[in-house]
Amino acid sequence: LYKSNLFKLQTEELVRAISPTYGIAPQESALRTLRETVLGLPESRVEWEAPAKAGGKPKVSHPELSRLRLSNQHVHFEWKPPQQVDVVGSYLLRTCVRPSLNIDLAITIPSSCLLQKDYLDYRYTDKRMLYIAHLA
Repeated sequence: LYKSNLFKLQTEELVRAISPTYGIAPQESALRTLRETVLGLPESRVEWEAPAKAGGKPKVSHPELSRLRLSNQHVHFEWKPPQQVDVVGSYLLRTCVRPSLNIDLAITIPSSCLLQKDYLDYRYTDKRMLYIAHLA
């Protein structure tokens, strides 16, 4: 099937049309800036406490956390900047296609934000949700 010149030309043209430009591109500089910004964020105390009434608002340390619904009654920890911010997924492997370019980031939560027994009662998932909500 690939022996046909027309098919070969069409395939090469399609690959050129959907392949993003890698290297020093606007997304590369934006990723570097984002990484530096995230790693330079200040530490803070993050708290979330369930509302007393069923329809009430939770008590939170930061206003953006009020829309979250967590499993536990009270969750708190010292928020610290991530240990690492890495590009993962199809952009890193150079297998993504245009026109919609999605770049995945892996953010590593510092171990000092978590306790040894956080795997119990969904505490880890609650803390992870609070961590990312505070980051956003």
